[in-house]
Amino acid sequence: MPRQLMKVGKYEIVEKIARGGMGAVYKAKHPTLKRFVILKQLTLRRGSGLVERFKREASLMIDFRDERIVPVYDHFKSGSSYYIVMEWVDGLSLDRLIEQRGRLSNAAAVLILSEICRGLKYAHDKGVIHRDIKPANILISNEGEVKLVDFGIARTKEAAEDGLTKMGMTLGTPAYMSPEQISDVRNVDKRSDIYSLGVMFYEMVTGKKPFPPDFS
Repeated sequence: MPRQLMKVGKYEIVEKIARGGMGAVYKAKHPTLKRFVILKQLTLRRGSGLVERFKREASLMIDFRDERIVPVYDHFKSGSSYYIVMEWVDGLSLDRLIEQRGRLSNAAAVLILSEICRGLKYAHDKGVIHRDIKPANILISNEGEVKLVDFGIARTKEAAEDGLTKMGMTLGTPAYMSPEQISDVRNVDKRSDIYSLGVMFYEMVTGKKPFPPDFS
């Protein structure tokens, strides 16, 4: 008897890719298009700004039209969870690539950096600051496409007034964060993302971070 596939909404779950305290990430298949997608899940928690951040991420990314940013196709609620449906990139993340190779050639690092700069400029031109630029949020397809993902803690002009980011709150990954983001995450601008790009480039060509992983 064939195994019955688990479904979320109209999407058939193929496999679980990752799981955390707030939800999970699944590889799934669109029922009519017959193409793979990514389902990013957030389990609802009362009184948490995470739900609003999750919904805002979907709202931001669904309007993006740049080949260097992973597109969002859909956003919906099912049961006690919200879901974002994104493009499935058949490849690996930049952090896994660095882990496998130790460090990248100068030519490969420059190419990846150049593609991310173009995608990030597109976001900046739309008034969006990513705030979490790091190798884990860079995907590289088997065809060599480089794509930026995860705008979950992105800042916009509107977000500066929505109360989701409070004084004293730290958002981001410390090893890649600019000093101003560590001290005042609410008021950073695109220069903070550029700083993070520099840290990431350093790691690509040396195989290590400029500061210890536990640095804060």
